[in-house]
Amino acid sequence: MSDAHLTDHEWRLKQAAEGKAIYSPGKTDEQVKAEMKAYRTPRARRLSVSDEELTAILTAADGVSTHFWQAAKTFEFLACVTEEGAISDDHGLGAVLFLLGVAFRSLDETDGKPLGQLRFKIEDETADSKEDAA
Repeated sequence: MSDAHLTDHEWRLKQAAEGKAIYSPGKTDEQVKAEMKAYRTPRARRLSVSDEELTAILTAADGVSTHFWQAAKTFEFLACVTEEGAISDDHGLGAVLFLLGVAFRSLDETDGKPLGQLRFKIEDETADSKEDAA
């Protein structure tokens, strides 16, 4: 279908909706480019965390990578032995997967807690800095 019938504004909106362009009605190219450059420019952020929080965050971050690696190896092992017919659900595969899920939930409640708190602090700081910029 031809775009010849579209107005300039409609064509730009269509291009933006398709992800082919960025269009901000009422702004010049220079204004949009300046905003994008400012958005991409790294800015220093300050987060206030106690020594105790920092220790928990670092410990959790270290533990998470180890736990995900171990989980990946476990699932790889289960996939391999199931594919080769060495075990089937009759041998308790469902129970093993259930226990893996319980273990992940437990890790989320322990290691996940400080990382979740860090996420909220970062989101708060980001929201505060956006309000300051406005």
